[in-house]
Amino acid sequence: MSVDNDTAFALVDTDLPWSGQAKVAAHWSKLDVDEGQISIPARVEQHAMGIRRDYLEWVHDLGSHEIQGKTIKSHLQLFPNLSLWWMTRIAEKEPLKSQAIYAVFKLRALENLYLESGCRGLVYFGNDLRLHQTLCGWCQKLGHAYEWRKPRIAMHDAGGAPISIKQSLKQWLPLPLRAFYFLLIQWLQRYRISQPRQSVEKVAPRFPKQATIFTYFPNVDTDKIQKGRFWSRYWEGLHELLEELPLTINWIWIYAGPGGFSFAETLTLRDRCNAAQPDKYRHWLIEEFVSPMILWNVVRNYLRLWWRARRLALAEESFHFSDSRLNFYPFMRADWLDSLLGGIAMENLVYVAMFDALTRKLNSQIWGLYVWENQPWEQALIAAWRRNQASRIIASQHSALRRMGLRSFSDARDYSDKSQNAPPLPDVLAVNGSAARALMLEAGYPKDRLALVEALRYLNLPRHAPGDSRSGDTKTLLVVAGYKSSEVEYQLRVVASAAKTGALRSFSRVWIKPHPFYPVESIVKQNGLAFRYEIIHAPLATLWAQTDAAFVANSTTAVVEAIYMHVPVAVCSAVNDMNLSPIFGFISVPMISGLQQLIRFLSTYPVVNDLPEDYFIWTNLSADGATC
Repeated sequence: MSVDNDTAFALVDTDLPWSGQAKVAAHWSKLDVDEGQISIPARVEQHAMGIRRDYLEWVHDLGSHEIQGKTIKSHLQLFPNLSLWWMTRIAEKEPLKSQAIYAVFKLRALENLYLESGCRGLVYFGNDLRLHQTLCGWCQKLGHAYEWRKPRIAMHDAGGAPISIKQSLKQWLPLPLRAFYFLLIQWLQRYRISQPRQSVEKVAPRFPKQATIFTYFPNVDTDKIQKGRFWSRYWEGLHELLEELPLTINWIWIYAGPGGFSFAETLTLRDRCNAAQPDKYRHWLIEEFVSPMILWNVVRNYLRLWWRARRLALAEESFHFSDSRLNFYPFMRADWLDSLLGGIAMENLVYVAMFDALTRKLNSQIWGLYVWENQPWEQALIAAWRRNQASRIIASQHSALRRMGLRSFSDARDYSDKSQNAPPLPDVLAVNGSAARALMLEAGYPKDRLALVEALRYLNLPRHAPGDSRSGDTKTLLVVAGYKSSEVEYQLRVVASAAKTGALRSFSRVWIKPHPFYPVESIVKQNGLAFRYEIIHAPLATLWAQTDAAFVANSTTAVVEAIYMHVPVAVCSAVNDMNLSPIFGFISVPMISGLQQLIRFLSTYPVVNDLPEDYFIWTNLSADGATC
């Protein structure tokens, strides 16, 4: 069946110009398109809230989908109070980890545009095999014509980034091999070397009552930790309160990447902290709780998971929204299978085993507390705590909440689920302001499990006055980088282009502040920035008072701090990716998607002052039931 130009929909997935005839011409990856053509990423931005709702509903429906008389959640329940469904990449819903999520958002925007336009055939001009498979299958179900025209350019992944030969080869490795390769590498690089030189348990605790706090490492005060004083930037002033409390505190470190310290250096720092005040503070890395017996149990559970996963092949037909015939399984396939049988599955099983061993080893705790991001390891922690401890487990939101950070939210039906394979929820979710509380209530999170508390990471912000340097000759531009390499590269490329036009002349200093878990030195070196800059690792709270304008990455929450500090700020647009800025859908801030927009911002840098006073909580709340 040939495509009729009068009713055709052309989807262009290449930088080559589209010269064909079609009723609608849309670009899969580009924001800036020729007049008369449509940008699919722009459509996603316009309809993001509706697609977000559809996506959360679909994830719930997939977990509840029945195969051979049992839901997928039930098939994946290997432990009494935990279904591994909640630890899969699908249920996690993290756009930073899965480019496929944004691809699904684009497919939904494309589908709605196609149907609204009354098109009857589709021409795909691009090289993405998964996109071809998805569109071809959809058109067959609709009974519409389909044509694939392939330009001779590099293959692309689900998010538009080129696929390397190494990535392509990895995709063909058998999933069990990937799983056991993950286990081998972790054993060699972490588990076998994690045991402390001297057991902290040999020292009698100063206080009989104990509490445990789980936190990421590093992102710490470097000077303090070198002297044996653990001070996490996630908790800031809480450390002062803990010093006064008659409690022995167990700190459990979740190593999240270099961030200034290798894993070997982290072990040294752990031992140094344990030697400083072993009767008051005890520090463990979660990897310490892996033993040969633990690994044997992990392997056994992997084999059990493999046996059950064989039945879930039929789930492939459920990878579509409830009112749609467009099946996006080709994009989600890798995440789904990796979560069932690959490295993701093995990592999740290790987390389950580690937290179970840890919570069994701990004495009776009066409470547990952890950094809340709704990561898979948190599900394992909650389940293990409930199996082995009788006290409450409390989650603490540490940063600004992103509306499009899907991992933080679920369909309302998940929150009301009372079955044995319901999502593990903390006893209390401590949120740090009105905006976060409103978002969680809007999602359907149980009101009785929410508590407003102080925004620990931001308590020092109101104490600073806006930068005095703005009235002097020394002007500072602060560039706050993000977590993903593609994001950092694009942001620095735009800044470098602006420098070539002379747009940075009014700034005597340009500071580049890396994300705590993504050093930028290698990217900066590769791009050869032709302007004077300094990579600065000081905490953001100490930089705002000296900053005259800030250009922040899309995924960072630094934009909120800048607004609070009355610092003119612009946000780098997402590059063919989900808009993860915390101000998206909340307030208007300059969004930079190209050189001219950055030049315009740097010449005027307007101040935005639209955040409500209680966006973050700064002081102790009244005793009206708002605090935990």
